[in-house]
Amino acid sequence: MTVESVAAGEASPAAVGAGRLSAVARERLLWLAAFAAVAVWPLFLFAYPPFQDLPNHMARAYILLHPEDPLLARHFAISWSLVPDLAWDAFAVVVGHVLPLNVTLKIFLLLSLALTVTGLFVLNRVLVGQWTWAPLLVAPFLFNTGLTKGFLGFDLSVGMALLACAWWAAVDERHWRRRLAVAVLLSTLLFYAHLVAWACYGLFVLGTKLAELQAPLRQRRLRAALPRWTGRLLRDG
Repeated sequence: MTVESVAAGEASPAAVGAGRLSAVARERLLWLAAFAAVAVWPLFLFAYPPFQDLPNHMARAYILLHPEDPLLARHFAISWSLVPDLAWDAFAVVVGHVLPLNVTLKIFLLLSLALTVTGLFVLNRVLVGQWTWAPLLVAPFLFNTGLTKGFLGFDLSVGMALLACAWWAAVDERHWRRRLAVAVLLSTLLFYAHLVAWACYGLFVLGTKLAELQAPLRQRRLRAALPRWTGRLLRDG
C-alpha cells in the first residue's frame, strides 16, 4: 500500500480484519445478552423463586446473619466447619451484611448463571481454538433441575469448575509448575464450594491425562511413554 492510498483513507487489511472481528464480537455479545435475558427474567418475577431447597438455604442464611437475635440463639448455635458445600453460606454472610437477603439471593443466582455461560465460552475457546456460537446452546438449559431444586452451592460451582477446566487446558505442559500452582488453588476453592463440581473438575483433569496416551498408543510406543505419563499423573493427582 502506498502513502497516497493511506492518506486517501483506504484501510489496511489488518485494520479491516480487526473491524470485522470487533463487529462479530459485538454481535455475539448482543446475542448472548438476549439469550441471557430470556433465561433469567423469571428470577425477577418473585421476591423468592419457588425452588425446592431455597427455604432451608434462606433460613440458614438469616440465622447466620443474626447471631445476636435472642430468639434464634435459644434454638440455634452457629458452628462453622470446613465442609464441601459452603458457596452459598460464605456468599450470604459477606454480601448479606450489605444488601437485603432476597437481593443477595438474586445476585448469587445471576452470578451462578453468568459463570456457567462464561465458563462454557472460555472452555470452548480453549478447546476449539476460536470463539464459536456453540456455548449459546446452554441458554435454554440454564433453568435446569439443579437450579429449580435449589442446589445453590452446586449452581455457582459449576461455572467455577468450567473456568478451572479452561485454565488447566489452556496452560502448556511446559509450564506445569504455574498450571499446578493455580490448579491447587482452584481445586481447593471448588472443594469447599461444592463436592460434586470439584469431582467433575477432577474427572476433567484425569481425562486430559488419559488423552496423553493416545499418541503413544497410535505410535505403538506405550511402554516407553508409561513411566513419564505415570509420573505426570501422580504429580497432577
